[in-house]
Amino acid sequence: MITLIEDYFTQGCGRCARHATPDCSTRRWASGLAELRRICLAAGLTETVKWGHPCYTLASRNIAILGALRESFRIGFFDAALLGNDHGLLVRQGPNTRHPDTIRFTDPAQVADLEPALCATLTEAMANAAAGLKPPKPPTDLDLPEICGSYPQNTARIRPAPSTSAFNRWGWTSEITVCPG
Repeated sequence: MITLIEDYFTQGCGRCARHATPDCSTRRWASGLAELRRICLAAGLTETVKWGHPCYTLASRNIAILGALRESFRIGFFDAALLGNDHGLLVRQGPNTRHPDTIRFTDPAQVADLEPALCATLTEAMANAAAGLKPPKPPTDLDLPEICGSYPQNTARIRPAPSTSAFNRWGWTSEITVCPG
């Protein structure tokens, strides 16, 4: 993956075999990505590289990230649950995405057409970050099968995962003995 911002715009993200080739998606969408970059920088955001992509931050909070795929290029918004989507531009990245968080483009000219709405969405995201707002956490109720019994009665039998478990990094437990065996 790339670590220098200019490399993204000249060579690509470095995450696939098309990196630094004429077939790289960043080359196909270069003019549109340059326009999105200009808009983000004009809004006063700080540009950095995260996950091999240009990421725009304010007060150490991620605001937006750019990406390019073969069929489109996009700007994704962090903490999108806080955004109003007044212009109806935000779409879900996929079926398992909780909130619409991405604006997709299939033509570089679309960026200029949507610039006022883009600026309004960036301004809203920046205001949320400056105010320290965070999206609400989703409910964590477990939907256990009947065979497992009542969850609250069996919680004493749940043990934390060993610290060596890969799941433990995210706070998950891997040793659950709630169900009768």
